Amino acid sequence: MNQNLASRIREKLFSTPEKRKILTNISWLMGDKGITLALSLLLSVLLARYLGPEQFGVYNYALAFVSIFQILSSLGLNGIVVRDLVELPNQDKEILGTSFVLRFLGSLLSIVVTIIIVTLFDHTDKQILPLILLLSLSNVASAFQTVSFYFESKVLSKYVVKAHLLSQISYYILLAILIFSEASLTFIAITFVFQSVVNALLLCFMYSAQKQQIFAWKFRWNRAKSLLSRSWPLILSSFGAIIYLKIDQIMLGQMTSNTEVGVYSVAVRFSEVWYFIPNLIVASYFPSLLKSREKSYQEYNTRIQKLYDLLMLGALGLSIAMTFLSSPLINSLYGQYYQNSAIILSIHIWASIFIFMRALLSKWLIAEDLYIFSFVTHSSGAIVNLILNLFLIPSFGGIGAAIATVISYSVASYVSLFFHPRTIISGKMMTIALLSPIRYIIKHY
Repeated sequence: MNQNLASRIREKLFSTPEKRKILTNISWLMGDKGITLALSLLLSVLLARYLGPEQFGVYNYALAFVSIFQILSSLGLNGIVVRDLVELPNQDKEILGTSFVLRFLGSLLSIVVTIIIVTLFDHTDKQILPLILLLSLSNVASAFQTVSFYFESKVLSKYVVKAHLLSQISYYILLAILIFSEASLTFIAITFVFQSVVNALLLCFMYSAQKQQIFAWKFRWNRAKSLLSRSWPLILSSFGAIIYLKIDQIMLGQMTSNTEVGVYSVAVRFSEVWYFIPNLIVASYFPSLLKSREKSYQEYNTRIQKLYDLLMLGALGLSIAMTFLSSPLINSLYGQYYQNSAIILSIHIWASIFIFMRALLSKWLIAEDLYIFSFVTHSSGAIVNLILNLFLIPSFGGIGAAIATVISYSVASYVSLFFHPRTIISGKMMTIALLSPIRYIIKHY
């Protein structure tokens, strides 16, 4: 019976060349993330123990600050460029070239804005300013992530995986050497920038290995106007998203202490490290979803519902597991100085339910040309997060920030969808997905 069940599952999963290609793509991405996840957690433990809660808090405060303005280097082009490459493969050189120039100019703008904003903050810790400026240099190299859009549109993520894996391994080796050499926080920040540069060079090499030439890319003003006219809502929405993702650490640093930021960052690290799973699954399915939309809208919606169900069940299982394992994991890995991270993790992890489904929602909004709603939903989450943090952080510190995060994620990625008729269909699909455990129990028993 088990063999028959396994055979049916294999037959269903590998029934068409398209499904085989998607699953191969996901396997490469999962392999990459599995290896880098293990190495990342190991180095995170070593770094947190080496720096201690206060210095670890300084480092994560600086990273959170840089992340907010990193949006200017991506310009919300990711999903739009992939969609254009899928629909207009003969114009790939123009699409990629224009996207690269826009992202490069955006990365330079992000550094300028970071310098202006960071100087307005009154930091008692004088090492924060130069640390933020140093980390922001990684945004320039991120312009070369444009190459990854080509591979994503072709469902050939194995090449992106190879580049990412090699750059990450080199980064972790160098970081481990610095930790055991008791290097300063400045040198640790330099390795972060180094990883971005290495990844950019490897991506270019992988692209050339496909007999493609970056120097053949073309920039067109009309194409740039077309991309920006569609991406500006996504740029604004990305600011909203990153605010409710990272503003908690900045507000903790401003309203409490660097030590509290360090304790909170350990919990957030364990919670957010899983967010790659929905992104790689949805990224692999996105090109095929676009094609199914052209053939049959009913089939398109059916596939989206199944994907929502899958993402929700995965997030639910993760949240339950981490709730029970948070205390032994934190205490055994990070030690007694970070023991308060456990309760924060057991709360923060429940945001993954909405984050997992949000990965699909973001692609759906692009497919349906509903870019403005990406901005509206993210902005609602950012506003709720800011308000809740102002009330909860002074009284509850990191625990209050975790509660604010879960509530704001639910507002941005679920509740806000019911306030407009064009997005309510996704809200209903998410509701069905949230009820999927009950549905499956009723179906089978």
